[in-house]
Amino acid sequence: NENSWHRYLCPWGFLLGITGHFSKYGLNVNEKCISCKICENVCPAEAVKVENKQNAEIFKKHCLLCLKCELKCPTNAITYKKL
Repeated sequence: NENSWHRYLCPWGFLLGITGHFSKYGLNVNEKCISCKICENVCPAEAVKVENKQNAEIFKKHCLLCLKCELKCPTNAITYKKL
């Protein structure tokens, strides 16, 4: 599936996953999140999870920084910034 390709086989996905794990910057979800799950559905690496009406959570070690979640968020709750 696409997730396995991005996370384990794709050289870019592998390198971005390693460097992203140690990065001081990343995607952050703020209080504007309405738990609509759009971000979770568009993420090719399955790095975003929304559970039980809680704000989305982005797992930095899996995130490819493709910014699809940020672009699709209807409330602009996802931003790239220093963590």
